[in-house]
Amino acid sequence: MKTLYGVMVPDGARLVEVRAVPGGSARPRTIFRGPLEDCGQVLTEDGIADAVSADSKFWDWVGAQVRQRRIPTDQSGDGTVVRLKLSVTFINQDASPAIIDDVTGTTSFVTAEPWEFYKGTPGNGDPMNPMYLIHQFSQLIIEQQKDLPNQMARMLKDVVETGKVAIQTSAAESAKILQATIDPLKSQLTLIEKSHSHESTRADKASDAVMRMLMAESKEKDPISEPEKLIGFLTALLALAEKGKKVLN
Repeated sequence: MKTLYGVMVPDGARLVEVRAVPGGSARPRTIFRGPLEDCGQVLTEDGIADAVSADSKFWDWVGAQVRQRRIPTDQSGDGTVVRLKLSVTFINQDASPAIIDDVTGTTSFVTAEPWEFYKGTPGNGDPMNPMYLIHQFSQLIIEQQKDLPNQMARMLKDVVETGKVAIQTSAAESAKILQATIDPLKSQLTLIEKSHSHESTRADKASDAVMRMLMAESKEKDPISEPEKLIGFLTALLALAEKGKKVLN
């Protein structure tokens, strides 16, 4: 049976995830995630150490933890060696954590003793080691996934800005078209209002003239005969009707 860090690998497990446990308030950090076997080559502690030795981001994290006194300074004094306890989780093919102890249902364990890692020269990993190449590929995918929310946020912002500009442009063009339609209509309404006012004034004046004539005829005794008065009244009434007809038209 295969073992890793002194623990038997569960049947059905396909991947392993190794986290460094610095202790104190510092959060564990994933330092390796990869297949337990690839092309017939079984993953070992040395394979994980080789991959970690070339991980520059891991060593940047180690330096930060040393400066914050969360992990002790290594005896070399140059930050090239670190001793850390490890949290190990095996993962099934369906991405669920594999059970290590059927009695307790435990899915991870922490090594009893710290494991020592040595910093290698960046890019100095073994290019012929499939585990190293797979680890590098896995790290690239993880970094891309971390940046995915930022990429989506930038894309959404671009879409919103483009839509906003389009809506503003459309609204401005619609306002121009509407204004071009309203202006002639307003001019026509103004002309109609002026014409109506003019004709109404003329009709009112004609009506006043007829009323004054009738009042004068009723007060004064005029030698004009009754037929002549009737003809004059009808003539004035006809003129008033013509004025009203123009107003209505």
